[in-house]
Amino acid sequence: RYYNNLVSASEDKESKPIELDTRRTFVNHPKYEADSVAVHTLSRVLKAYAHHNATVGYTSGLSHIAGFALLFLPEEDAFWMLVALIECIFPTDYFAPNCEAIRSDMAALDLRLRDEAPALHAHFEATGVSVELFTLGWLRTLFAFGNFPPETFVRFWDIVLSEGQGIVHSLIVAALRCHKAVILRTNDTAQLLRFLSVTLPVHTDPDDVIITGLRSRSLSNNASHSLKSFFNMADSSKQRSRIVKKRQN
Repeated sequence: RYYNNLVSASEDKESKPIELDTRRTFVNHPKYEADSVAVHTLSRVLKAYAHHNATVGYTSGLSHIAGFALLFLPEEDAFWMLVALIECIFPTDYFAPNCEAIRSDMAALDLRLRDEAPALHAHFEATGVSVELFTLGWLRTLFAFGNFPPETFVRFWDIVLSEGQGIVHSLIVAALRCHKAVILRTNDTAQLLRFLSVTLPVHTDPDDVIITGLRSRSLSNNASHSLKSFFNMADSSKQRSRIVKKRQN
């Protein structure tokens, strides 16, 4: 009932950013053809979430996360998956419109790269390529935007949903390490950026990245426990009720 109430309260409200982004989300997927049922469903989910969480509202990138969820889940379940990601697994301000949390996260990623892959970090500095230039889209959409094939980013989602936010940096550093030889011999800035943004995602083996990423960190079970509990059939209604009460207070 809570989701239906959100839809009723928000569906007729105009939101130009949402309407614009839903029309350019997964444009090559047959389900998301212009003015399709899926596009309108995606718009409802995003408007409902913006009404549910006014602090985050809507920010570019959420359309790809919700749009991907809708490929596999019913409408209301896709909404609750969005709630779980934003409010259970990531910091509460991570997807806020000002992007401050994501920019801080990219700074932390840069430090991680410097510590764990110093040769790559030094090469990026020498060529004038900052981490932000090619990872912003990956972080804002959890790899659903940025040329990663569906079969790759669905594997990344599996591990993020299982292990929590902390694995995201490990996956990115591992992906860069898997392509270290090509990166280090590419000295032209434009060519390097094209490789990182276009070629690397397409030619990344998710199994290699996940194995390398898991080896590079000691996994914490704290974040994953809360998310797994959220999706556990026995616990989901209780978790949802807590979130609803929190929003209503």
